[in-house]
Amino acid sequence: MTFKKIQSLSLSFAVIFSLIMFPFTSAGAATTSKKPIKAILSAPISIGHLTSGVGDQISSAVVTPTGLVMVGTVESSSSDGWVTSQTLGGTDGFIAKVDFSGNHLWDTRLGSPLDDVSTAVLRDKRGDLWVAGVSVSSITNPVPTQSPLATTILNPDSVTVTPVVTPGQALTVLKLWHLNSQGQIVQSYSKDFGTTLYPQSILQNGNSFTIAGQIAPNRDFTINVDPQVGFADPSFHSHLEIRKPAVTLFTGGGNKYQLFVAHGKIKVLPSWKSTVPHPILLQLSKAGTLKAAHFFQGEVIFVGYAPGQGVVALTAIKEGFGLCIVTPSL
Repeated sequence: MTFKKIQSLSLSFAVIFSLIMFPFTSAGAATTSKKPIKAILSAPISIGHLTSGVGDQISSAVVTPTGLVMVGTVESSSSDGWVTSQTLGGTDGFIAKVDFSGNHLWDTRLGSPLDDVSTAVLRDKRGDLWVAGVSVSSITNPVPTQSPLATTILNPDSVTVTPVVTPGQALTVLKLWHLNSQGQIVQSYSKDFGTTLYPQSILQNGNSFTIAGQIAPNRDFTINVDPQVGFADPSFHSHLEIRKPAVTLFTGGGNKYQLFVAHGKIKVLPSWKSTVPHPILLQLSKAGTLKAAHFFQGEVIFVGYAPGQGVVALTAIKEGFGLCIVTPSL
């Protein structure tokens, strides 16, 4: 592929603070508890890989009552990893589920004999799964050598890119896959935009869905799809660069959680003195009192909350993908 990878919604070490004044919540600044609190390393309870190949990636994930569902792209054939189904050809989108111990439950490859990627996932109220992605058109559409998208912008499947010297094929077909809770495909929907695009998010609106993403360096799109009707006409607007927030906020189990990459001092955690940047997870009470602190190795590419489990984090480390479970502090 000849597109540079965009992962504007995933956490990375691109934002480093020399002095962290966070965390802040909607209720105001957090306060420290009387008991000194130290950050505890949250080591992965399980480390896995997707396939035996290189270039595999996880783009999005969602927590379910029985495990973690991931979507992304794989470059190679089946293996003993989290994606064991047979290759469809080219790069494949995938959806896979592991339990809270990291054990493989099921997986499904998404796409065709050509190149495909999957980039966003949503779990509806019934427990069904909806995956957005993009595919190469079955109709050969040469990409102009000077196309800015082909040369400088999108590389969803993480292949090392070089300047385009000959025409190629573009990822132009927006895809929406509907799967049941066991990963079996119920239906799929397609719309060829005729130009390279990259879906970044999917939201449910009643019985329909809205997919949003990027279609050019300075242009975004949104499009609605009704499963009973199909795709509506897309809307286009000027690109407002999406910057990930410095602090990721979420709630669960009566607690507030804040995740950020820290370097140097943290105001509400005086004991933190690491000179190496780490993702830090703070657990706060409803009143904003710091109850516990954890840090992770590597990059946190997903974080969410699972009732009965705690905080579920997926990290990218040199050994593969680490599944971390942080049990809430009482």
